[in-house]
Amino acid sequence: MRVQWAGVDLSRVITTVCGHFGIEHKELLSGAKGHKVAQARAVISHIATRDLSISGSEVARRLDVDRSAVSRAVRRVENDPDLLGTARVICGAFGLPEPETSQH
Repeated sequence: MRVQWAGVDLSRVITTVCGHFGIEHKELLSGAKGHKVAQARAVISHIATRDLSISGSEVARRLDVDRSAVSRAVRRVENDPDLLGTARVICGAFGLPEPETSQH
């Protein structure tokens, strides 16, 4: 199932986050573990699961990682103010509403 909000779906999130971090989409799927790639995967996972209510399983399939990697990535963003700020900026650019409370 494709979940979207105001025209924002997982494909658009992936494209936008890759652009923000200056990486190519294929790098996400390469198994690369560079800092920028790991951060991009984490921000994608967070926005998709927390803001768009896309299942972690769907995100895992699209990023070619296992479900537990998505869960760890989401927690990493929630525990890193800089990454959380990046996720908020990207969500703001999409016009997504700010969460009312912190979602842990």
